[in-house]
Amino acid sequence: SPDLVVESLLISSDYVLRLPIPKDFNLLKRMGYSPVKQVTVACIENLLELHSLIAKHNQNEDSTFRDLQVRSLVFALLMELATAYDSPETTIPTEISRQEQLTETFFALLFEHRAKERSVGFYADKMCLTPKYLSMTVKTVTGHSILSWINEAVVIEAKRLLKVSDKTVLQISEELNFPNPSFFGNFFKRHTGLTPMQYKKS
Repeated sequence: SPDLVVESLLISSDYVLRLPIPKDFNLLKRMGYSPVKQVTVACIENLLELHSLIAKHNQNEDSTFRDLQVRSLVFALLMELATAYDSPETTIPTEISRQEQLTETFFALLFEHRAKERSVGFYADKMCLTPKYLSMTVKTVTGHSILSWINEAVVIEAKRLLKVSDKTVLQISEELNFPNPSFFGNFFKRHTGLTPMQYKKS
């Protein structure tokens, strides 16, 4: 319609993972079950105000605490969204299919073992399933292959370690269970377009 106004904010998954998100934070799942949500005018005003503050502080390159300010405001914006979705009509169904249960179990295991395990067989063994069946299940539920999820989890963990720790590329490659730094570097560049050192300096 002629009065449509759109404001967007793009946030990478690895940025969100560095926020102090509560363990039971299920905003994405709630949004998945209720992709269209009518919210109050007050909520819209709060979101727009936070969006404006994020943009304002992000442009202030002279501020010593810019990154902390922006991160805190992004966290506040996510909590505002979560509050908007915290209502009876956006309750997550308690009954889910067997395939959805298996996929949730896989993601819980992936989160726990992402730093060490990259084989489908490992996760299938943990769940007492064949690799083929687990792969098919995850693909059916999410629309993406199980290997793409495993690789993404490893890349996110690698980015986190490169950004927030003083560990060397060698130490990170060992922590992520790569046979050597060269193998790790090739894996990282294939998925990000940058070498680990280029990403660390970016």
